[in-house]
Amino acid sequence: MIYTDFHSHILPRMDDGAKDADTSLGMLSALASQGVRTVYATPHFYADSDSVESFIARREQCYKELLTAMEGRTDLPEVRLGAEIMICKQLINLDLSQLVFDGAPVMMFEYPVSKFESWYTTYTERISANYSAIPIMAHFDRYDWINAKTARLFNSNKSHTYFQMNCEGLEDKKMIKLLLDLYESGVRCVFGTDCHNLADRKPDFDKLNELFEKEKIKLGPLGLQSAPTAYIANALAHSEKKIFSANSFNGLI
Repeated sequence: MIYTDFHSHILPRMDDGAKDADTSLGMLSALASQGVRTVYATPHFYADSDSVESFIARREQCYKELLTAMEGRTDLPEVRLGAEIMICKQLINLDLSQLVFDGAPVMMFEYPVSKFESWYTTYTERISANYSAIPIMAHFDRYDWINAKTARLFNSNKSHTYFQMNCEGLEDKKMIKLLLDLYESGVRCVFGTDCHNLADRKPDFDKLNELFEKEKIKLGPLGLQSAPTAYIANALAHSEKKIFSANSFNGLI
């Protein structure tokens, strides 16, 4: 299968991800072996400790370093730029146009892990609307407060948030059940590795491959508007075997 990784920390020395270009190349090689053809580099952006201008300048420098290291390597995935934006109220006053994903009208937002605040949904909707972008919730499987009820709050009125699941979330029975609930309610989901290194947070699209192979799933590609080909959970509705239903996953839930 051919995948797009919507969430990675693959830029060398940019944040808490790849420590150098050699690590980045190793991560890209691993993703290529797992069927990934396009990778979005989504370094952390924290408006309370960084300016947009400084972030963009550092991201561009790290990106150029990676592209130089990739020269001549036709076996590696294409790397495109994005950002993982920590939600905060001051974002509404900033120019975030350069944090929209390269080639895709989407913006990725991260939220505090332990506590949900009602303003998250309002600001996510307002900020993304300012740039005619679709909001993506980063690694929904990591939030203590996420459930079917809070998830619905991000998909009401004019807001239609996509939910990004880390592949490691497929090992969590609770998150698999939530993924099923989201799918059944019409929420679109994309997968990402959120890879940071080659050790404890390494590329792991193989987890998705193993699941699909086990369940004999064949997916048809669905595009995320103008984004590169992406495998979205809703595509399972068109597969030969629909696994996103309550009696699936061979007792995993």
